[in-house]
Amino acid sequence: MQMATVRLIVNLFDDINFSGSFRTLVSDLNDFRLIEFNDRTSSVQVIQGPNFQPGDAARLCDNINFGGASITLPPGNYPDLRQFNFNDLASSLRIVGTTPPPDNVIAEDFQRETLQFNLRVIPPAGATLVSVNQNRILNPTCSGSFVGDTGVIINGSFIDELIVTINQGGINRQATGQATITFSKQLNFPQIAGLNKNNLRINCTISNVSQNFTVSGNVVTKTVQFDLRTQVIRLLTGSGVETAEVLADELGPQINEHIVEVE
Repeated sequence: MQMATVRLIVNLFDDINFSGSFRTLVSDLNDFRLIEFNDRTSSVQVIQGPNFQPGDAARLCDNINFGGASITLPPGNYPDLRQFNFNDLASSLRIVGTTPPPDNVIAEDFQRETLQFNLRVIPPAGATLVSVNQNRILNPTCSGSFVGDTGVIINGSFIDELIVTINQGGINRQATGQATITFSKQLNFPQIAGLNKNNLRINCTISNVSQNFTVSGNVVTKTVQFDLRTQVIRLLTGSGVETAEVLADELGPQINEHIVEVE
């Protein structure tokens, strides 16, 4: 009898901090309704299985059949999926592995980035802030441009949305406000020196966004983390991925304050 291949053991819990009911999966499952666990996962343990390969990770998707938004979790403990804006959303699971970059990727950088900043909440005239109820990161995007012979600058942004309770005229009500947060990062790829930049393209992606915040008066202090992958791609036929040093400037932490007017 052929033994099943178990790359990862994934424990799903319906409460934070690995409590409440749970389910254990060791392979792909396209519909959590089959295990009566749809939209219930709040914390996750990802454990290396006997057939683990470096790069293996658990990808949770918010639709059945591996569709919709997703988060990718390497082996580790994840006590609160609210940090990933993914609480009670998972509907399917796929075990994924790292695939080698295609031959036309000639330079690549991958980092876990951290941003720290403050949001100052400005209620409408005559209103006061009662509480900050929810905070979401929306529409993370990035793009790159070449600088000099070996430099790449990545510029990115996301929308930070606050849902708050304000008191106006003695009545509490919900209000929403947004601020656009921008960032930039400079990379140095020695392996692209002397190459015609018209034959190259920069790809960058943001994934696995997590956050936490504290509130003091009308000021929300935020820490946002995300994975930032940058690739330089040769548009013409290339000879494969070149191995060379990547020099990167760290993003932060650097505290800036942004105004959020809620309505």
